[in-house]
Amino acid sequence: MNQRENPYNAVDITAFNNVIAANEKPVVVFFWAAWCGPCLMMRQVIEEIIAKNNPDFDTVSVDVDENPNLANRYEVRTIPRFLIFRDGQPIPMERAIIGAMSKASLLEAIRSNIRP
Repeated sequence: MNQRENPYNAVDITAFNNVIAANEKPVVVFFWAAWCGPCLMMRQVIEEIIAKNNPDFDTVSVDVDENPNLANRYEVRTIPRFLIFRDGQPIPMERAIIGAMSKASLLEAIRSNIRP
């Protein structure tokens, strides 16, 4: 599936598990829902980040309505929420990135969380 068909790099639970387990780079997971206004405000930001194909991290998205088991597994109660996974494990949940923001702010938050 190409980016035009799947601009958010949306994954289901099987693809999520594969991407997280097999990825050598950190993976930023965007948890969202179609009815969420702030999530929709982030659409262009996420599409731009994914299109850039950042060398420091990969980005996928999870629709919480289509994948409630993933949302529950990672205690996603507020969206939009960005969780970062490294070596198959999430960084501490208190470092999750929550809410709509500018592209620059989101990239800075991601970079500050993926630094060793």
